[in-house]
Amino acid sequence: GAKLYHFPIQLGELKFEKAAIHFSDQSIDPPCTFDLQQFSGTIKGLSTQSDSVANVDVAGRVDEASPFALRGTMNPLAHDLSLNLVFTNRNLQLAPFTTYMEKYGGHRLIKGRLNLDLNYDVHQKALKARNKVEIDQLMLGPRNNSPEATKLPVKLALALLKDNSGRIELDLPVEGRLDDPQFSVASIALKIVVNLIVKTAASPFKLLGALVGGGEELSYVDFTPGQAQLVGAETNKLQKLIAALEKRPSLNLEIEGSVDPIEDREALARGIIREKMKSMALKEFASTGQTPPSTEQFQLDPVDYERLLRASMVKTFGTNLAEAVQAFMSHTSSTNTMVTHQPSTKNPGLFKRITSLFKPRKERAAIAQAHRQAKADELLIKQNPELATLTVDDMESALATRTDVPPDRLRQLMQDRAKAVQVYLLSSGKVAAERLYLIAPKTPDASFKGQSRVNLSID
Repeated sequence: GAKLYHFPIQLGELKFEKAAIHFSDQSIDPPCTFDLQQFSGTIKGLSTQSDSVANVDVAGRVDEASPFALRGTMNPLAHDLSLNLVFTNRNLQLAPFTTYMEKYGGHRLIKGRLNLDLNYDVHQKALKARNKVEIDQLMLGPRNNSPEATKLPVKLALALLKDNSGRIELDLPVEGRLDDPQFSVASIALKIVVNLIVKTAASPFKLLGALVGGGEELSYVDFTPGQAQLVGAETNKLQKLIAALEKRPSLNLEIEGSVDPIEDREALARGIIREKMKSMALKEFASTGQTPPSTEQFQLDPVDYERLLRASMVKTFGTNLAEAVQAFMSHTSSTNTMVTHQPSTKNPGLFKRITSLFKPRKERAAIAQAHRQAKADELLIKQNPELATLTVDDMESALATRTDVPPDRLRQLMQDRAKAVQVYLLSSGKVAAERLYLIAPKTPDASFKGQSRVNLSID
């Protein structure tokens, strides 16, 4: 085969003085153009000798106001390339490069500045590179329809990376071997950037949590079943989220309430039962001729509540009461020890009945009614002894299975939870109302699946 001959070359000094170079990339429409101006400096000691190195010291400007410098050593003419170069560039205006961003990024590049610190070292075909990138005040326009644009959420990822000063700082290391045919600095750097965008957009709360101490748990706020009041542990979580949103002012937050179709439904059903028992007690109170208090002020006596629950159990389950109680207790016996509950009764007794004769007529009527209610309750338990095995919680749980919870109640609970989170964030005074969006709750139909929480998402 033919032999490859290397001619020895040696160049003492290559000098540039106020040179200018015009670049125009015609492969993209419209073409991207920029100029290197005031390009000055020297390259000394270029040689094909393997043990020689050339000293590089050149500097200039990109267009008018972006200074750059390239300094270090290299031997590009030797058989085995070696180099150690540092490239710096400051205040590079990014708007002229919008053509690339529009075509491949899917957004117009409105403004931004770039600072670069690149350090490339090659020794015995092994490359180690450090790419420190600082992007300041980057602003993108709306997404376009470029068929070649990435589908990645570029704008969201950049907003997540941008700090409260409008700055993005990246450190992108690249390593590999130049004799590996699969190795390419450009493709590896591009892969690193793509992975960064993917991970950032896929787990935005992980990034936010890293800023303030937290993680994915910042993406939701848990609530007690049936309730829309924030609890202490969740407000601590919201405080972290507020701090993170302060550090990322370009981000907006979407707030969507949710419910657990089982736990929240039962909790709401229990609330409906309590309302019903309260209404029944008020009617009993009014039947004695006394003026009942308002529903908000009225406090239902625990003994009366228990009595009314037993009456509701008989009315609700009727002749199937014994079977329903047995099925209920069998279902709960695996987690609870069944005990016979001795219900309390409110019986005025003989002395109170005699002394009641000397009280005002309305009070006498109330005492007499309480006595009748106690007797009726005793008879109810005697006729349905299975009721004695049930606690108040048991009866509420059993009645909840027969209580209709309107979808509007579940939907309202979702809205109330989302509103509670929104109000808490706004009350901090650190998150503007314009950054918070309430998402309309989903319809809680038979196919609905959710949890007792508010789900948060980054926009």
